[in-house]
Amino acid sequence: PASLDAVVARGGLVRPLESGTYRINEAMITDLESGTFGQHASNLGAPIARELARKHDLPAYVVDPPVVDELDDAARVTGMPGVERRAAWHTLNQKACARRFAEERGKETSDINVIVAHLGGGISVGAHRRGRCVFVRDALYDGPMTPQRTGSLPQRELIRLCLEHPDQEHIDGMLVSQGGLMAHLGTTDLARVEQMIDDGDRRAALLYEAMLQQIAMEIASLVPKFEGQPVDRILLTGGMTHSRRLVERLRDLLARLPVEVTVYPGEDELDALMRGGVPYLVGRG
Repeated sequence: PASLDAVVARGGLVRPLESGTYRINEAMITDLESGTFGQHASNLGAPIARELARKHDLPAYVVDPPVVDELDDAARVTGMPGVERRAAWHTLNQKACARRFAEERGKETSDINVIVAHLGGGISVGAHRRGRCVFVRDALYDGPMTPQRTGSLPQRELIRLCLEHPDQEHIDGMLVSQGGLMAHLGTTDLARVEQMIDDGDRRAALLYEAMLQQIAMEIASLVPKFEGQPVDRILLTGGMTHSRRLVERLRDLLARLPVEVTVYPGEDELDALMRGGVPYLVGRG
């Protein structure tokens, strides 16, 4: 510990913020401990970092928390007055992938247009227009079905479900951690699901295909958010992209889009935390 200069943690569900690096303070801890903006394991990052930093008199930061909100005005609008779309997504990894793609081409993120799909236990797909993610859904509740989340549900059936189970915590668990492949097949392990398919399980094959079609439709639906500007690349990332079968099927489903697909398997989040924290230690933040 004596060799450390700072502690940098993954951010949690706090009030909406701009993209960037934030020093952990009491207001952030209050947001996280209250759960006002949502409950998620990432809410533990800042409190743990603060305790480690306090013991050794170090600064503590979070980088690109999942509530970064760069939505344009049109993206916020819904069909219900007083109800606006909110952003809750895999900001850290999506931003890291966009920067990586730009750097590999000697550019800044402000020079490129990319659609980034983070595919893991949760799934988020963002339209990154000239460095800002102008459209992304609340990845806890909306978007494609995932290994553990239901994604968007037909509203009529969701209303029925809420009336049958009026306890919010119970509903949250069904939607966020016990939905998707887990609800249908009893597992979130993609490799296991693929083995089930190889063993002739037709139900597993149907569910797998449905999830991939939903992901592809989410990606394709974001093209209008670039307002006629060309999309430079579709970037696939997250743990699920280690699956060659999944990546090849998504390539097939997206083949008619005039956009190439690049895959960054896994997550670059530790590197992204380092890159976000170092400039503040050397005076460039």
